[in-house]
Amino acid sequence: MSNQEILDEIKKRLTKDKDVDVPYLQTELKIYRELENDEVIYGICNLLFEYLDPKIKERLDLKTHQILDERRHTYETVLGLIEEGKTKDAKKILIDLVSIFEKASYTKEKNYYDFDQMIEYFIFCETVEKARSLKIKRYPEPVTYYMYQLASIYLKENNTKLAIESLEKALVYNPRCQYVMQELIILYLQVGKKEEAYQLTLDSLKYAYDKQQLAFCYQELGKYYQEKGNFDIAICCFMTSNYYSENKANLEHILEITQKTGIIRFDQPQDIIKTYEKYNLQHGVSSLVIQAIQDFIGYTKQLRDYKTTRYLLNIAIELTNATMYINQLKELEELETLQKEKKDE
Repeated sequence: MSNQEILDEIKKRLTKDKDVDVPYLQTELKIYRELENDEVIYGICNLLFEYLDPKIKERLDLKTHQILDERRHTYETVLGLIEEGKTKDAKKILIDLVSIFEKASYTKEKNYYDFDQMIEYFIFCETVEKARSLKIKRYPEPVTYYMYQLASIYLKENNTKLAIESLEKALVYNPRCQYVMQELIILYLQVGKKEEAYQLTLDSLKYAYDKQQLAFCYQELGKYYQEKGNFDIAICCFMTSNYYSENKANLEHILEITQKTGIIRFDQPQDIIKTYEKYNLQHGVSSLVIQAIQDFIGYTKQLRDYKTTRYLLNIAIELTNATMYINQLKELEELETLQKEKKDE
């Protein structure tokens, strides 16, 4: 039986009678503690929690908030130590923070993540419908930052192996975190993991939601294809990278290729599109990101959550400069002006 099946079976035997259920759950808890099955232990503890007196629950919730506030303050101390160059002290505290975090009950939950930006959550869910079914919860502490800062310290100590492990863990907590993905791409390349870097670059490109992220991905892909001798797509990647963010390095790579192979011509924009299709490579911002943005724009409008609508429209405009999004933003601004005028009357 899987752990979920075990928990389902335990739940079936509950009677909703506290005097019957609590002793039964305590017996099951003892059994699975002996078996050291953490997932089932956590599930049983959650079931027992429901039988606690409401006042005790309230006190436990208050205590939990106090502990989390203390941990956030501790993390602020870590940032101060790093700024002062006291990386050994910072590392020790970070390792303790991570160790305690990993023992926390919510780390056993499958639907907990640490999305730093709202757009990362939207892209992860892809659609409003999926968001409803996934029922994502956010970790109550910034564990992605813990791992990222720890990786930075390991790099200063020239311990690339532990830095990579820390960043890989960070991606588990936030699988759409662009700065973690891009740092990890660089480290993979440093240790010779070229194919891992390539695959992660494709992932980063698929979920990229601003121009700098897109520019980084296309430049890395350009370098990858240049090394492989696929010069036509390499030039396309460098050109696309430069479109999103002008960078002298892109032009230097293109010059290097043309000096080596001669001029590769793209007479029509369609020639570039065909080259991307030839290599089955994404051209521009991904349709997944655009679709997620559009879906959540519609949803936030229905909720009259205009602050989030504006946030999403601004991202869409930066990525596409499409008239459709510009007009929607103007309409939203007009609506907000009218609402403000009504309030002032």
